[in-house]
Amino acid sequence: MLKIPYDEIVLKIEAKTGLNQAEIQKKIDEKLQQLYGLVSKEGAAHIIANELGVKLFEATTGKLDVKSLLAGMRNVELHGIIRRIYEVRPFQKEERHGKVGSFLLGDDTGLVRTVLWNEQAEKISSLKEGQSIILKGGYVKERNGFKEIHLPENGTIEVTAESPKMEIRRLDYARKSISELTEADQTAEVLGTIVQVFDLKFFQICSACGKKAKQTESGFFCEQHGSITPQYAAVLNMFLDDGTGNIRIVCFRRQLLRLLSINEGELEKFRNDSQLFDQKRNDLLGTMLKVSGRVVKNTMFDRLEIIASLIFLNPDPTAELERLQEQKSKTTIPETSSLEGVEQPQKEDDEFVNDEDVVDE
Repeated sequence: MLKIPYDEIVLKIEAKTGLNQAEIQKKIDEKLQQLYGLVSKEGAAHIIANELGVKLFEATTGKLDVKSLLAGMRNVELHGIIRRIYEVRPFQKEERHGKVGSFLLGDDTGLVRTVLWNEQAEKISSLKEGQSIILKGGYVKERNGFKEIHLPENGTIEVTAESPKMEIRRLDYARKSISELTEADQTAEVLGTIVQVFDLKFFQICSACGKKAKQTESGFFCEQHGSITPQYAAVLNMFLDDGTGNIRIVCFRRQLLRLLSINEGELEKFRNDSQLFDQKRNDLLGTMLKVSGRVVKNTMFDRLEIIASLIFLNPDPTAELERLQEQKSKTTIPETSSLEGVEQPQKEDDEFVNDEDVVDE
């Protein structure tokens, strides 16, 4: 079954009918009451869309773009540019074992993680970042709220001989106020003031794959690599407030070091003596921060959070105000550029960090 997020259904109805979101929500609520809770909110939204003649699915197979992908689609064809390639790693789960690799594929509508298993994963060694490819026969799954394309045994990857003609967006994140964020947002950029900083948390990870290690009676265990001698990783949670609301920000790895203005050696000192972190915590409170990252839903606390991919301490308020005004004045698609020459202000953290590593407060 194809899965389309509730907020996306509402946006499609709004775009094609002229009704505002309050009117659409009223119709959905009335439908829920009419059916005495026999359908979910998403189901009621589907019914309203059908009654209003709104076609939610333009195409479910064949050649698509990234923004059109929905969980459950099969036999998908996608033409894009490889933005980042990840390491091929072995895995072992119960009686199954093999290897898995992935890369980010982008077009002018977005980015999607593409996953290859076993023999298909061997193809990654012949691919390069910046190549234009045509992927055929993939199917779409959802993991941690994000869509992925998986390539089965009969799926193919064709590297195009000509230089890519398509243009792709810079890795920009849409600036939003915290109150504007919804579950439909996959990524976003927010600007605010740090109002609360939690304790720095350390956890054990596998040195080979970076996944969280599990402690057993005989030591530490990784699902992919068995018994291991773990390394330590850290996560820091804080709340950011922009005047319209507040949101928890989760920082790992490079962004954590950048936030604290320290190196790996200094981070290790915090693990050995937690009181050393108190001064850093106090220094962060009241600091202005710009954060770009993944918007995720914490189902345990029923709230949205941002996993930081890029952070900027004490950004220039004047420059940020000018940028916000410029963004609000635009009514067309943001300026695009070819892959060549795209500069990043800093190295991004891996956007596919395991959500189970996020330590809840």
